[in-house]
Amino acid sequence: MIKRKKELVEYARRLKLASLAEHMTEIIHEAQEKQPTYSEFLFSCLAKEVGERDRKSFLSRIKVAGLPARHTLDEYDFNRTEGLDGRQLRELRELTWMSRAYNLLLVGGPGTGKTFIASGLVHEAVKEGYNAALISLEDLLVCLKTKDVSRHAMKTYKRIMKARLLAIDNVTLYPLKREDMLLFIIRKSKFPQNPKRSVRF
Repeated sequence: MIKRKKELVEYARRLKLASLAEHMTEIIHEAQEKQPTYSEFLFSCLAKEVGERDRKSFLSRIKVAGLPARHTLDEYDFNRTEGLDGRQLRELRELTWMSRAYNLLLVGGPGTGKTFIASGLVHEAVKEGYNAALISLEDLLVCLKTKDVSRHAMKTYKRIMKARLLAIDNVTLYPLKREDMLLFIIRKSKFPQNPKRSVRF
């Protein structure tokens, strides 16, 4: 029987150490078996908590990013007649273009993998700790037009504004009216000075 388990769990919860509270028995049993030093035991406890928080943060950012079911670039089909080769894809996945404040424009016919590549780059950005989002141009314009009267649109707008990387889908498929172009330009001018990279396709 673990002494003071109830108090340990309660203290962990009060300190908002949810992973420690949930796995307290497992952590103590492992320490009893391996007999770590005090510093090793403390490191193990904190590492478990940090690891779980990082995992939940990653899953939350993935959900917010609005990615389709298939979005990992590990599944990219290099047999496409029109597409990227291995070197080009590796360079994009390194995300150096983000740190250098470059925008990307993916061009190609239907079925050439533009959406898949953009989704994969959003996924890579999220893995590196960035906030990122994928949205179609049509949905983006609807969001900008209705954010002041629609709670859902305002939520989407805030998600977009927090994103370090914004991937805009179907740019060439959606015909822009003059008022749409003006709206987009005006809103873009109001973005914070903190650089926001975009992938357009």
